Amino acid sequence: FVARRLEAERSGIVLLFAGARRSGKTSIMFQILDGRLGDEILPVFIDMQALSGIDGDAQMLGRIARSVIEGVGDERLVVDYYEFDEGNPILTFDRLLADINQIFPDKRLLLLVDEAELLRDKVSRGEISPAVLTFMASALESRKVSFFFTGSPGLPDTDVPEWKRLMGKGDFKEIS
Repeated sequence: FVARRLEAERSGIVLLFAGARRSGKTSIMFQILDGRLGDEILPVFIDMQALSGIDGDAQMLGRIARSVIEGVGDERLVVDYYEFDEGNPILTFDRLLADINQIFPDKRLLLLVDEAELLRDKVSRGEISPAVLTFMASALESRKVSFFFTGSPGLPDTDVPEWKRLMGKGDFKEIS
């Protein structure tokens, strides 16, 4: 299913798998990390539980950028080059995505975001700005990036309009 959906979309896509604990959602992500989707995909795992203590756009995007740089594993991408504490952290993250597009023109970055309700809830509580989700939605079209979110059955449900907009750009699948 994931491979077919990624192949069908020229621009980025959001895939959302929701289900109960121990239903295999994270296992699917680890299969993707192990190369199950082929060489055209650059999969990067983002564990939102590890980012639960993060507050603010600069810290959040900086930690995600570190995971992306480490996950891509190319010596041309250096964490210290991207300064998230100065200026707009969204523009800094966009520059990282542009650099990945330039280094890997024939590949698609796939961010595997586990426990994604933690991201949604950070926006809902005001710990990060809704602009982060708006940027993610725009990156689907402007950068070769897709998102694969996993979480609990209530993950699609929210009062956060930016989350609804982001979720509207993809497919939802219930895992049991």
